[in-house]
Amino acid sequence: MTRYLLKTFSIIILFSIVKINSAYSIDNYKYTKASNDNLLCEKILNELSFSSLPISEKPLDVFVDFKIERISRINGENSSYEAAYTLWYYWRDIRLFEYLNSINIGTSEKEFLCDFAVESVWLPSRKLWNPDIEFFNVISEENLESYPDWIEIFSDGTVQARVKSIAEFQTDFYFENFPFDKQTFRFELWSEYPENIVNLIPDANSIDKYSSGFQSVYFADGWKQTGLKACQLKYDDDTDGFVYTGYVLEINADRSSEYFIQKVMIPLFLIILVCWTTFILPPSEVEAKLTVSSVAFLSLIAFNYAIDDELPNLSYLTIMDFIIIAAYTSAAISIVASAIQFKIFKNHNLNAALFSKLAVVICIISFPIITGITLYLFFNSEKLSISWC
Repeated sequence: MTRYLLKTFSIIILFSIVKINSAYSIDNYKYTKASNDNLLCEKILNELSFSSLPISEKPLDVFVDFKIERISRINGENSSYEAAYTLWYYWRDIRLFEYLNSINIGTSEKEFLCDFAVESVWLPSRKLWNPDIEFFNVISEENLESYPDWIEIFSDGTVQARVKSIAEFQTDFYFENFPFDKQTFRFELWSEYPENIVNLIPDANSIDKYSSGFQSVYFADGWKQTGLKACQLKYDDDTDGFVYTGYVLEINADRSSEYFIQKVMIPLFLIILVCWTTFILPPSEVEAKLTVSSVAFLSLIAFNYAIDDELPNLSYLTIMDFIIIAAYTSAAISIVASAIQFKIFKNHNLNAALFSKLAVVICIISFPIITGITLYLFFNSEKLSISWC
């Protein structure tokens, strides 16, 4: 009885591991005696001659599976980011199947046969057709040619290629909520062939993993993933009049704002507190008061420069901009109030103390009110990049 329970438990655990760790790309095929047979693979390689586009009444379906492993070097100034990725794409070439059938190894069930170096199949040789799948929003790539590292063939005529590389991508970022912003990191794949020739289709298993939240991405630069979507898109090109199909992967992430709270906002508030101490000093100490206020004002300007590298030149204000403006306003009021208070005191006006109290109230209230209104308005009107999926 114990042995039976252990066996049953082992089968359940093994099944769970297989289900949870479903592989990317083609993950439903068999290995046979013919798999990776050196002599057979050499024979196939020598006789391959299917470099032209497969002729068919229907568009050729090319399935795409795409995994982002790491996103780093996120640059807000030019809305770019670096990503390490693995891309698989595969299609069925009926000519290859007919050839495999002619040498008695073609099957309707998918069985792995051989893998070839890309140089022996695509470049400089042209033995198999290439669907020419490229990233639309890539800026630069570690491997400029972006060719696969191997090509696999299966007994049913399926051809699969894999690209593993690191590239820099670009998309539109929206910074209204900075440093509490959410951004979409987008990856666009398109074929150079129009829809009537090639139909680019996201792999169904991949879509399921993405929609269920199974896939996660490592962010190296203070961001936290909050969502991930993948979908097929169509694009109508006005220049040639053709429609193209593409594959888009969108990764939503929140910026980790702890750095800006601890290193910018809290010191900013402390500078304002120092600036407010000028109202404690007697009106006659105008030089000391103006010195404290001026140093605080210059410190605020330095903080403004500290965040400039995080953002491009924007035509709108961010949350951080409004908070800094509130700090500027508070510091400016303390400088102006100190000068007016000294003028009143010098003229032996008894209202100097009253004016000082009024300035304290205005200065202390202005900063939290402007900051509070800014945070309320922005947190109640969430800004996120427009989703394509």
